[in-house]
Amino acid sequence: MLHKLFPKPELVAIIISFGCFILIAVVIAFKFSKKLKIELAPLIKATDSIKQKDLDFEIVPIQIRELNAVLQSINELKTALSDSLNQQWNMEQSKKTQISAIAHDIKTPLTIIKGNTELLLESELSQADKDLLQYIQLSSGKIEDYIELLMTASTVTNSAKFQEASFFVQNFILEIEKQAKALCCVKNITFCIGMKILPEIFYGDVLLISRVVLNILNNAVEYSYDGSKIEFKITGSKEELPFTLADSGK
Repeated sequence: MLHKLFPKPELVAIIISFGCFILIAVVIAFKFSKKLKIELAPLIKATDSIKQKDLDFEIVPIQIRELNAVLQSINELKTALSDSLNQQWNMEQSKKTQISAIAHDIKTPLTIIKGNTELLLESELSQADKDLLQYIQLSSGKIEDYIELLMTASTVTNSAKFQEASFFVQNFILEIEKQAKALCCVKNITFCIGMKILPEIFYGDVLLISRVVLNILNNAVEYSYDGSKIEFKITGSKEELPFTLADSGK
C-alpha cells in the first residue's frame, strides 16, 4: 500500500534536494540583490545629483572594488565639471563687467554728440543741414537705446529674454523710414515703402524687430550703388509682419 502511495525513495530525495536548492538559490539571490541595492545606492545618488546639475555632493566608498573605481571616476568627473562651470561663470561675469564698463564709456561721447547736435539745430541752417543733423540726433537716440539694452543685459541672468509688448505698426514703420533715409542719404539712395493690409497694433519685441530690419537695410545700403533705389514692402496680420527688401546690390 505504501509502495503505491509513495514513489521510489531515490526520486523523492532528488525532488526534495532540487526543491531545497531552488529555495536556497532564491534566498541567496534575494539577499544578494538587497546587498547590491545598498552598495549601488551611492552610485545612483551620484548620477542623479549630476543629472539634476547638483555637484555639491560627497562620494561614499563601498565594499565592491569595481564599483568603487566607477565612483572614483564619477568623483573626478564631478570635480572637472565643477571647475569648468566655475571658470565659465567667471568668464561670463568678466564679460558682463566689460560690457557694462564699455557701455558707460560710450555714453559720455554720445551725450556730447547729442548736446552739440541740439545746439546746432537751434542755429540758422539750411533745411538740408537740419535734415542731416536730425538724422544724427535720431541715430544717437538709437545708440542710446542699444546702450541701455547692453547695460540691462549685463546685469540680468537671462539676457536673451524678449521684451514683448503691443505697439502701433504705423509708428514702427515711420521709425524704420526715418532710420532708412538717414542710412540712404549717405549714398544718395532713394528709399521707397510699399504697404498693404496691416494691423493697427502688433504684439512683439519692437526693438528686436527694428534691429532685424535695420541690419538687413544696412547691408542693402552697403552693397548698393550710389544713386540707386531700395524698396521696402511690408504686409501682415495680428500674427505676423512679413516684409521684403529689394535693392540694386553689387
